[in-house]
Amino acid sequence: MSLKLPADISLYILLFLPIRDICTVHLLSRRHRKLLKSIEEAIFHQLAVSHRFVPSGTSLDDAFAQNSLGDGDGWPKTWRNLFIQQFLLQRCWKGRGSLSIVLCGLRAPDYNDFLLSHFQIDEDEKTIIAAANNRRFYVYDMNDLQLLWTLPTRTLGISMYPLFSAGFLVLCTGVQGSLEVWRRSTDALAGSSVNEHSVVTPISAPSPMAATEAQLALQPPGTVKALRGHFTPHACISSPNGRASLIRLYRLHCPLLAVVQHDDPSSMFCYDIARGIQLRTITLNDISEIGPKSIPKFTLPANPALMDLHLSQDHIAWCFDSVIILLSVPDLLKDKLTVMVISEYREHSALGQAAFRLRSAATTVGDPVELNWKRSTVTADLESITLPGWSAMERIQIVHPHSISQSTSTDQQRTDLETTARPSASFVSAQISPDGRHLACTSAFGLLTFYPDFERIPQGLVSAHEAAQHVFFREPIRDVRWGHASRRLVVTTAFGKLFVLELDPSYHDPQTQSHAESELEVKDFVIHRLPHLEMENQATGSMAITKTRIWIRCDQRGLRRRAGRPFEPTSLGEEEFVFPFADPDFLMGLCYIDFTPSSIQS
Repeated sequence: MSLKLPADISLYILLFLPIRDICTVHLLSRRHRKLLKSIEEAIFHQLAVSHRFVPSGTSLDDAFAQNSLGDGDGWPKTWRNLFIQQFLLQRCWKGRGSLSIVLCGLRAPDYNDFLLSHFQIDEDEKTIIAAANNRRFYVYDMNDLQLLWTLPTRTLGISMYPLFSAGFLVLCTGVQGSLEVWRRSTDALAGSSVNEHSVVTPISAPSPMAATEAQLALQPPGTVKALRGHFTPHACISSPNGRASLIRLYRLHCPLLAVVQHDDPSSMFCYDIARGIQLRTITLNDISEIGPKSIPKFTLPANPALMDLHLSQDHIAWCFDSVIILLSVPDLLKDKLTVMVISEYREHSALGQAAFRLRSAATTVGDPVELNWKRSTVTADLESITLPGWSAMERIQIVHPHSISQSTSTDQQRTDLETTARPSASFVSAQISPDGRHLACTSAFGLLTFYPDFERIPQGLVSAHEAAQHVFFREPIRDVRWGHASRRLVVTTAFGKLFVLELDPSYHDPQTQSHAESELEVKDFVIHRLPHLEMENQATGSMAITKTRIWIRCDQRGLRRRAGRPFEPTSLGEEEFVFPFADPDFLMGLCYIDFTPSSIQS
């Protein structure tokens, strides 16, 4: 039928067919294949839009700049290649393709026993920023692990956790509670602006945040070269209250830096590190004064315990054990204070009844898992272990929550945050999604709580307990990180298990995807466990999620021993046995789980 229609009408019809139907048309005859070939780019452009890989109106150059996974002669810049890359990538994240575990042998020429303590990923320059236990920083090429730059030797304090955002690197020196700010040399010499503000590097006196002589002596401005992976001194933040004090938490989302001192957990000091400006200091007393004037009204609990701090483009999540305080970053930069408070009244037993529960897929007890490992050496410092997704990612069954009794429902009807007499929600951390719309919180009882579109709460559209959706993991949660998209999370537990949650699995399916772009309901989500990384992710260190990879610290020797051997993973809620005299940090190395389709890698 389509061959008898005018070409423009045939094109219009084919543009709205799903990929399966287009494949069927392709198999009908040679003339159909010729027709499809003549309008191939237009069809794949529409498919990329309908699958939500790119927004409508995006040019091919912009689409490739934002989404391309491969380069070189094998993948020319076409809509067809872009669609295939993204389509295969989404399948790999759901366990429908092969994935690789790549062990990174980081080395330092001046340090034989390199032990990784923390790391950060710079996706723009494709580098790894690594902190070693010899109190030095190293920058490596992400692809071949070539050492690009080393922060010169000097005496640093106890805290060595590096923070990186938009070209700025923040280091805790341990000297009277001060923080050093370094900037990518390529950005500094190019004079790149931040949020439309011109930034001069280094910041000089009389600014109180001027780079110190000690910093400038390590990297004199005249010696700075615009080389990938290199950093130059930008600023130094002294102890905010003028006295020596250990820093308890510091978090960065350029240009905002938030600092909480160990001896004053109820105060948060805020800085614009790009321009070298100290913003206002926020205290719990400031928040309490806003409570009676807020709609709805709130009252903070007495003596909340500080647990975590998280920054996004638009919000600060100040997490205490019994309450989460969300502050507006745009208003803070204008010296205003806009606050939203989230708490939880229900007892833990009631929350458990209202939570989704996880159950391992039915397997024979004691039946070992065949992983079909394929080990290969990429370079002298890179070792790859490839395995099929169906065995690498165990699909976890989800049990829907039980209905809550009437007595519990009555307790839920109370207005949020109107009294200080409440049980502690035992919040441990709070993470805001990359798009700034959703909040994921963890508790000390293995409970992961989502607040989708949490801006609805202060608008009065929904109460906090009505918006909350819970997932019970049956073991304490150690870390939660949002992925590149705001629909995927990676969860690690205290028992060493690693999970990948897909909150909207039909998002990229034009046939079943929801039409309401603003809604994110945790009701038909998909969760996979990666059993091959049992006990590989330890308590200390870092985890980073990019578009195609999960970066973690892992026990590389243990992973090599496991390769090729069937093993029985522990069940949910069970803790793996760890040799009591082993030092976990001594065993740690860097590895990443690569979800890039094998056809693109090659």
